[in-house]
Amino acid sequence: MLSIYESGGWTFKIRISSDEMTNEQLTDLKQKTENYFNVLDIAATKTLPVNDAPDVLLSPVVKRDSMMAKATIAAAEAKIEWLKNNSDIKDIMTGFNDMKIESEVYATEKMLEFYKMNKNNWEITPETQKYFDDMIVISDNKQIKNYIYDKYMGIIDYSEGEIHKKSYAQFKTDHKISQELDEIFFKLFYNLD
Repeated sequence: MLSIYESGGWTFKIRISSDEMTNEQLTDLKQKTENYFNVLDIAATKTLPVNDAPDVLLSPVVKRDSMMAKATIAAAEAKIEWLKNNSDIKDIMTGFNDMKIESEVYATEKMLEFYKMNKNNWEITPETQKYFDDMIVISDNKQIKNYIYDKYMGIIDYSEGEIHKKSYAQFKTDHKISQELDEIFFKLFYNLD
């Protein structure tokens, strides 16, 4: 197992390997290591500028039409709101919060809500229409967490993700879900300059 955290202005790496330990034991050892080194306290000495809202970097693909751009901005704003309302200040200051699946679920739901409320108000390309059609199928079938786990290739805090991996792959095949859903449309970051 290899864990690398960008913690405020620091990088902290933990690598644990074992043929003898269970996943639960490895996770427990990783947690004990983080606690022993007081990772959050170390990172707090060189923190992110949390008094300001993070910057948002949009992927060029979202600029293909007004709907995709506006819906992506709505998702980014929703994620910022979720992080502000649901994260401990030490987590925010160190940047650990971006791995929480709940923030991604909230942002995705707000993006879909924005689309449903405004789908007739702005220009929409066939690619964007397919994206939202697929996302609605995923949402209606209660697969948002599995979609996010798959999108981020398991690098997100969702312990049930591995259990549902095969069934979600079959779901994508059965419903002809586009590969475009795996694209990252925005990134939140703090400028440390």
